[in-house]
Amino acid sequence: MVEKQQGEFHVVFWLVRHGETEYNKSRCIQGHKDIELNATGEQQAKQVAQTLCQQFKTTQHSIYPTMYSSDLQRAHKTALIFKEVLEQNLQWDLAIQTHQGLRERYFGDLEGKPYGSSNSNLYSSTVLDKEETDDNSDKEDDNDESNATINRPQSKQWKEPETLEHLQDRVLETVFSIAKQYHSTHSKSNDILLFMHGGSIKILLCWALGLSSDSLKKFRIDNVAISKLDLHFVWHEQDLQCTQQHVSQLNWVTHLVGQQN
Repeated sequence: MVEKQQGEFHVVFWLVRHGETEYNKSRCIQGHKDIELNATGEQQAKQVAQTLCQQFKTTQHSIYPTMYSSDLQRAHKTALIFKEVLEQNLQWDLAIQTHQGLRERYFGDLEGKPYGSSNSNLYSSTVLDKEETDDNSDKEDDNDESNATINRPQSKQWKEPETLEHLQDRVLETVFSIAKQYHSTHSKSNDILLFMHGGSIKILLCWALGLSSDSLKKFRIDNVAISKLDLHFVWHEQDLQCTQQHVSQLNWVTHLVGQQN
């Protein structure tokens, strides 16, 4: 049961990245392209759903959480699979609300291009270079375009990618909007599941940890990895303010042992 005295409340956001797509597998930029899960991605979603189902049973969650998803099908399908498993095992009646604000970063004309692509006259040189890790024993996250570095091509017809600052503003505005809706409905559970994308999760974590937006390159968020963000809110003259934020779990993938690189 959540205490809501004097306009203060606490929300636990479960940040779940979508399962694998063929674009992830072939290392192509997805952005706002609406790419579906592949067979591996659907199986990953079932695994994470079963794992969280067991976790909810262990902690005796008797009150079902709220679910939100990006409207892009790779995230929404992940959420739908999760919903089905949770309802079957815990007899919960769940609903998924979609929100465009949870989408991946928009990459303009780079969407659909492979990392390091130079096969178009839009580009004067390699336009996406993956950040090298400091520790060569740790393989970088090949499936996450949010790690990309963008060099502006010469063409005047270039569709500009979304800036990291705009991405962060968009995601934060969405999360605060969801928190307001949660508070207004007097939900008995403070757990909110957000099915998102690598970039949108990382930019939210940067804010929570007090890091600059370009620090998202330091994070690794695998497909269907789970991160948890605890936020404390208070109303101040009709304005919702976050008074405390804590990342209690980051890139949890033990439910996929043997599948991650």
